[in-house]
Amino acid sequence: MKELSSKLQKYLSDKSGKDNITVENFEKLNLGFETEKYSFTELSYVDKEPVVNKFVLRMLPDIDECYGAKNEFTTMDRLYKEGFPVPRVILHEEDESILGKPFLLMEYIENRWFPTVILKASSDQQMYWLKKFTELLVKLHQIDWKKIITDKAPKNIDDPFFTIDVYLTNYITDWKKHGFSLYKTTLAWLKEQRENYPAKRVGFNHGDFHFANVIVAEDDTLFLIDWSYSNVRDIRMDIAYSFCVFHMEKQGELGKLFLDYYEELSGEPMGDLAFYEVLSAIQLIFFCIISIEKLKKESENYLKGLKHFKFWLENLYKFLVERTEVRIPEIEEMLG
Repeated sequence: MKELSSKLQKYLSDKSGKDNITVENFEKLNLGFETEKYSFTELSYVDKEPVVNKFVLRMLPDIDECYGAKNEFTTMDRLYKEGFPVPRVILHEEDESILGKPFLLMEYIENRWFPTVILKASSDQQMYWLKKFTELLVKLHQIDWKKIITDKAPKNIDDPFFTIDVYLTNYITDWKKHGFSLYKTTLAWLKEQRENYPAKRVGFNHGDFHFANVIVAEDDTLFLIDWSYSNVRDIRMDIAYSFCVFHMEKQGELGKLFLDYYEELSGEPMGDLAFYEVLSAIQLIFFCIISIEKLKKESENYLKGLKHFKFWLENLYKFLVERTEVRIPEIEEMLG
């Protein structure tokens, strides 16, 4: 981390034109599966008076360019200006030669991690936090997406099946790219059901809305973070994805309450979400399988990580079979 801290200090000095900037207290934060996060203090002087600011460095993976540092910066900046609770972003950098990956800098908010807060709360307090959590998504979906989206907005947004077709195309491409044939058994089910699920309401989607992407500020305000997969979609995709994550974590009762709260707070009945739940389950199953494949190359963390991902995979597969009655022998073999 010392080398990374030194590179960051040089970058900030060069960018500001100041030679009195130092980076201190450089610490690793809880890591996501695809990103690295660090907090640090930037110390500089103005008229010999110290100026201290605390920031978060978020280093992004090498993924599709339309979901890169620039897009995430623009999304968060526009959401912040619309009054939606996200950390204020400071800058973005796409030149990987500087720190090894594209990155963002944003304000540091003194916080608690939401999963710890809600899962350790009493029953009554848990409902309070779950309602605040759900309210975040309702508020996001009520924002005019045209004020947020950048040039990656779907061109065929008037097509009532554009959300479904985007996901189907991406899933098939991803599974084929990794040499898996597992998608074939569920693909037939999805194609048969497609015509029954035209778009209900288009809105701005977070794309990865779950407890671990929420932080709690000192005044109990919830902030939503990690916007790498945000885009314009049918809002039911965001809702179904979150519901599916609850089942992945074996928290089905909380998932049902989440749906109830969403309808109560938004005033919008969601109706049948089965198709979107299946899309989400497939997406998350793919994530688990790919993660297990990656872990095989890291023998040091393999057994610990394998147990974690197999727990998720087992729950997701059970959820998928309940929705489709389609079984996938290859996954059953993986689960033993």
